[in-house]
Amino acid sequence: MHWGGTSWRPVSTPQVRFEDPVPPEPSAGLGRVFVLGSGEVRAYGVNGFNHGEVDPGPVDEPIRLRWNGSKWVGQEPAPGGCALRTPVGQDDKGLFLNGNWYLTDDGRCLKIKRHRLPLSTGAGRGSHQSLWLAEIHRIPGTDEWLGAGQVEVNQSGNPFGAPVVVCLKRGG
Repeated sequence: MHWGGTSWRPVSTPQVRFEDPVPPEPSAGLGRVFVLGSGEVRAYGVNGFNHGEVDPGPVDEPIRLRWNGSKWVGQEPAPGGCALRTPVGQDDKGLFLNGNWYLTDDGRCLKIKRHRLPLSTGAGRGSHQSLWLAEIHRIPGTDEWLGAGQVEVNQSGNPFGAPVVVCLKRGG
């Protein structure tokens, strides 16, 4: 949909679907719209299906669209671990992506280093911890960023999620 100032109007998007044979319960949807500092508008989503009904099945496919001023057009997936990630923030060198990844303006996909939750939180030494930030914003006048989201702690016996606010200090 496109907001015209007083009402929403439908706007077509490129058709997204799996090749035949189509897997069970396919679904394609957009879950995030992001406006870059340049004013470019992008939309992100996934073309997926019910993975529990077919083995092996196709892999989920990223949906990445760009608004060209009059219609949505497809864009190439980001490389590597950034392919299925969506932006949560932007700085002058690239995009912060969900799952603690960073996509540079020159197309490199980087994993952001982070600390683990301390053992006092109930997280075990061998636990797998994933940081998922919903938003990230620069503290004006500094090279520091604050992010809010959660850490998922996957471990046997007591998996859990914990809310977090993180601080990223950028240099140079």
